[in-house]
Amino acid sequence: MVEYFTFMKEGNYVQAMLDGRVGSDAKSKIMAAALEEFGMNSLAAARTRNIAKRAGVNHAAISYYFGGKNGLYEAVARQIVEFIEIYDRRHYELFERVKRNGSAEEAKELIKSILASRMSCEGASGECLRYIIMIIMREEFLNGRVFEMFFKKAFKPVSDMMWKLVEIGSGGKYMGERAHIIAEMLMGQVHLFNNARTGVVRSMSWKCFDRACVRRVGAVSAELIDKILE
Repeated sequence: MVEYFTFMKEGNYVQAMLDGRVGSDAKSKIMAAALEEFGMNSLAAARTRNIAKRAGVNHAAISYYFGGKNGLYEAVARQIVEFIEIYDRRHYELFERVKRNGSAEEAKELIKSILASRMSCEGASGECLRYIIMIIMREEFLNGRVFEMFFKKAFKPVSDMMWKLVEIGSGGKYMGERAHIIAEMLMGQVHLFNNARTGVVRSMSWKCFDRACVRRVGAVSAELIDKILE
């Protein structure tokens, strides 16, 4: 399988949280608390006082740094977009290589890597990713300005990359719209296990969705990709 690397960019609070490196400064604490609050609640239902309390800062600090709840929400959204861009950087680099050499096997392996990298297990980092997923899901339903940012800067580039990888990985068997549909269906596999996790865990009689479960799902997903694109 294509080796996957996570890149870190100085100043990205989401990556810092995933790495367990939340800063001790007020702004870092607010961002970490805001991700959790906005992950658990809609923008309308979220409370800045809850964020301030969780962050252990004065409530006025939110207005000072972010101009209020809406400004803080948009700051969190921008951090999520930047995190996704960082997260996918290595995949884009490998994609350029696959486009040059036209290798169907490398295309399939890269598809597997992209899908595997998006499946989060339970735990501290998994919960952080779950908050991100919940924010994105709500924005997709609202289809507002923040979702437009998510779509243009994070989702469409990955969708287009997967689409072309399906064309190359299938050796031209699937092209155009058919390849695009397959790409979206493959991405949908990951969304199921991330977004409907409670139902999946209960249906499978698992205790939780841990790393071992992620590996098992990834292995089956890899087999399906080989069969679909053979």
